[in-house]
Amino acid sequence: MKVRSKFLLRLEVGVSNVTDCYTVSWRSLIINQNISVTDCFDLGGALWYGGPQVWNQHWPINSQSSEMQPHQIGDYLTPRWRENRTYGKYGSLAEPYWLSSAGVGIIVVDDCFTLSSSFNARGDGRLCLKGNRSPETDGRKVPAVLSYTICHRKDVFSVHETMSDQFIPRPQGYPDVRVIRQPIWSTWAQYKLNINQQSVKEIAHGILHHKFPHRWFSIL
Repeated sequence: MKVRSKFLLRLEVGVSNVTDCYTVSWRSLIINQNISVTDCFDLGGALWYGGPQVWNQHWPINSQSSEMQPHQIGDYLTPRWRENRTYGKYGSLAEPYWLSSAGVGIIVVDDCFTLSSSFNARGDGRLCLKGNRSPETDGRKVPAVLSYTICHRKDVFSVHETMSDQFIPRPQGYPDVRVIRQPIWSTWAQYKLNINQQSVKEIAHGILHHKFPHRWFSIL
């Protein structure tokens, strides 16, 4: 009779080819079973930057709070989340990348698991990452449940310089120059959801009156 292992996870710590960086990976030893892993980091006395955009955005982000939720973009202006802004619903930016003034940077680059995160949830003073792995293994015998890279340098500038060189691809081109020379104006910045014919006329009149560059845009 085959004895089933009592261990569900294997922890791997690998040294990166970049100085003072290492990768932490939690891997499932049970293939056909849903397993989740949560790692948390004490914010300590450092100042923190990065992560997802939230309604109550601060810089640095220490004083804001987000409860554990899928690390993906959302709409924090919907009525459901406006009623409970303390939840910290994520907005249109959700980078899995955090930096601190202590020279510590954390980034998630593996996309073979579902990432959730929280930051200072209910004032707990922690950044937490949670990984969920589905029963599908994509041919991997030991699938990752949670994996992230953490780097440490002398200050926030140095660690960002190191991590951006290693993990953030540089642009391969440049934006369409028409975006600068002839922008398409949006009513959102000024009027948000309160749009009617009069507000559209007002913003159009302002653009023409101040001789701002523009181009016509229509949807057929």
